[in-house]
Amino acid sequence: MNKEGDEILYESGWSTDLMNMNVSYTNEYFWFSRHFLTCSLLVFLIVWSLIPQDVDIWIIRKEFINDIMDILPQRSWLIYFECFVLMGMLWVYTALLMYNEDVLTPALDELRTITDAKGNVATEDDFNDFLDKHAFKESSGVIDLPITEVCEILYREQRTRSSKG
Repeated sequence: MNKEGDEILYESGWSTDLMNMNVSYTNEYFWFSRHFLTCSLLVFLIVWSLIPQDVDIWIIRKEFINDIMDILPQRSWLIYFECFVLMGMLWVYTALLMYNEDVLTPALDELRTITDAKGNVATEDDFNDFLDKHAFKESSGVIDLPITEVCEILYREQRTRSSKG
């Protein structure tokens, strides 16, 4: 690459990502090994809970399976543990859903349902002042109009049209 291209990459911030050859792969190895161990454990637990004890499976003899089953805890405890984890996941999912709906969701009559926390809401004490300063006029910046005032203007015009016609 030429010198001008290197300068452009350096100025754009790409040079640190593209040109750095001293990249550490420990994070990638960690996540791969974690994924591999978790999947292996899951496969082992499923096979352990479903394998029959009194049948020869392929080249594995039932005596070997019985010896392995004697070392491991009873299968019923594995099934209890799996059910406990499953019910715990269901409870956490339901609790998070209820917390999100009951605590984090604002009420429908709050202004936060229309605007966000960084909104610039035009507020006036008198409705006529609001009409004079904000309604039907352009602003140089972004101003969030209160939904109650906007509805009042819209429905007032609709009421006056229906009463005339």
